[in-house]
Amino acid sequence: MAVGRRFVRVPFLTRTAAGFAASALVTLSCRDEPTGPRGPFTIESVRQAGHQATAGSIVTPAPTFVIRDASGRPLAGLPVRITVTEGGGELRNAPRRTGAVPIAVGDWRLGGVAGRNTLSIRAGTLPPLLIEAISVPGAPFAIVASGEGQSAYAGDLLPQPIAFRVEDRFGNGIPDVSLALSVVSGGGVVTPPVIITDAAGRARVEGWRLGRHGGPQQIAAAGAGLVTPATANIRSAFQLDVRFHGTLPQAEVQALFLGAANRIRAAVVGDATDVPLFGFDLARCSVQSLPLTETIDDVVIYATVTKIDGRGGILGSAGPCLARSQSRFPVIGIMRFDSDDLADLVAGGRFGDVILHEMLHIVGVGTLWRAKELLLAGGTIDPRFA
Repeated sequence: MAVGRRFVRVPFLTRTAAGFAASALVTLSCRDEPTGPRGPFTIESVRQAGHQATAGSIVTPAPTFVIRDASGRPLAGLPVRITVTEGGGELRNAPRRTGAVPIAVGDWRLGGVAGRNTLSIRAGTLPPLLIEAISVPGAPFAIVASGEGQSAYAGDLLPQPIAFRVEDRFGNGIPDVSLALSVVSGGGVVTPPVIITDAAGRARVEGWRLGRHGGPQQIAAAGAGLVTPATANIRSAFQLDVRFHGTLPQAEVQALFLGAANRIRAAVVGDATDVPLFGFDLARCSVQSLPLTETIDDVVIYATVTKIDGRGGILGSAGPCLARSQSRFPVIGIMRFDSDDLADLVAGGRFGDVILHEMLHIVGVGTLWRAKELLLAGGTIDPRFA
């Protein structure tokens, strides 16, 4: 050994030991531990848009989402909070933690009002994810009429259109529904015969001409298995009150009297002066009843069906019993018809015309009026009496 030099003895390695050492070195060099914990980086919706369902129903299939780390790998077991933020719906069976694969938001029932609905998904400090669904109207549930209660003279158009709206069970308007229009009562005319609802579920009746015979005025709209009426009124200040005494006639006969009164009320539109009566003796009008104390507006007619002279003789009689002192316009009138002739008149379809003829005499036509002096719009197709 040379002076000033030191030698270190190295232990001899066997082939086996050397191989083990090399193997250990290789294994250590391949490990790649992360430098920190994996955290949420993004919240992603598997289907970002296009969810749609009927108002009040559950979105099917349910929207799904996933939370990923910065490298794009799903993170499982993270706390998550899902809430309804718009639309007024409800969410049930929502997950509280994330999964290793995309998971559903739960059972999302949309609100009853058609339109936009949203869910908010929150995890940690990440910006929330909003998932949108559009609720659309459901099946037709009702037809709602608006603009009812208007009035016009008999034979005239209503001043404003009637409208019908087709709605689902939540009141959402349903578009593109065909509604067939028809006249139910009053004998008027409605146009067009078919209307179609707009985007808000509404359709307008452009023309409803009220019946010339007066009485209750009603049309109906039918569609989607539903039918809804709409009503209007004949404009008239004339009140004609028919009261039956004695043996009450059958309902179909009573209806003929009321129909005649409605016809006259449609033609006579003016008002007569109210007349107060105090203990008026109705026996003066051949009516067996208690004395009458009330204010008359405008005419009261007492009608009866009773025996007169047998079949084929006198059909009936009618006329005013009490009149106003100055205008001579009637206050009380009476009508009597022979019960023995009633069946033939009704069967022949003539009784309604007979009643109308006699009732016109009571109110003054041909007896008290000079018709031309009271005529409005004379010479037109739509005259009326003041």
